[in-house]
Amino acid sequence: MHMSMIRKKLLESDNAKKEQIKKMQEVVIEHGFDLEQIYSDQNPQFFSDKSVQPDIAKRFVSEMSKWVEVEEYSIWQQSRTKTEAVKENIRKARNLAFKTTSDLKKIHKDRDPNFFIKEGIREEVAYRFIFEITKWEALKGYNNWQKVRPKKKAIEKGMRRAQELALVNSFDLEQINSDQNPDIFITNGISPKAARRFVSEISKLVAVEEYSIWQQCREEGEDLKQESRKARDLAVENGLDLEQIHDKNPEFFIGKGVKMGVARRFVSEITEWERLLQI
Repeated sequence: MHMSMIRKKLLESDNAKKEQIKKMQEVVIEHGFDLEQIYSDQNPQFFSDKSVQPDIAKRFVSEMSKWVEVEEYSIWQQSRTKTEAVKENIRKARNLAFKTTSDLKKIHKDRDPNFFIKEGIREEVAYRFIFEITKWEALKGYNNWQKVRPKKKAIEKGMRRAQELALVNSFDLEQINSDQNPDIFITNGISPKAARRFVSEISKLVAVEEYSIWQQCREEGEDLKQESRKARDLAVENGLDLEQIHDKNPEFFIGKGVKMGVARRFVSEITEWERLLQI
């Protein structure tokens, strides 16, 4: 095919996508949706039913969720400082992420503070914005982990309030785990039982995360490290603590797509990890 014809085809394809995205925006405006609704519903089928191409609808909803994640992370970062100048710097970092369509995964993977610094963002803010993503994701991951952990309704409600308090006060999992003190939650009206359970459960989740980091250090090559992270994510998604992982058959992880060798080590080496902690 002649080069001019290829360019013409690409241009037509690009224009068609723009028309589809415009149609999506019209549907959003027509039904009065806000970003949070699109993000929480996570349902591209609604847009497909309005004559939007399924692949465009799926991408629109998926990209929206990434945008909301960056916004939520930025708000959390701002809550961790009292200085307005630093808050403004964090907002600049967020806007730069939006401008370059960088989601949290990409920002953390690139780990390039100079990308932000050269745009006028303070060095310490740039480093925090990049390297505290793991703390934010751990706190969010705790929420997903808790959803599948058995508990009574009254305790569940109290634990949700404790998590909200942790977010408002910019606590991360490490702080809560190292303090091991439920009193700050109890003095804010959360029942002692729910507060103690909240702190205890965080300790269990942190133990899974620390064990996972140890496992990743023992694996050679990024592909095997990624498999170890996959096993960790499966444990978190299914509300498993180390004791429950140890009781699991490796087939549970293998059946979910984790490589056999990594799955077997992830299950069988917990005893060795706990022995090392006691030395």
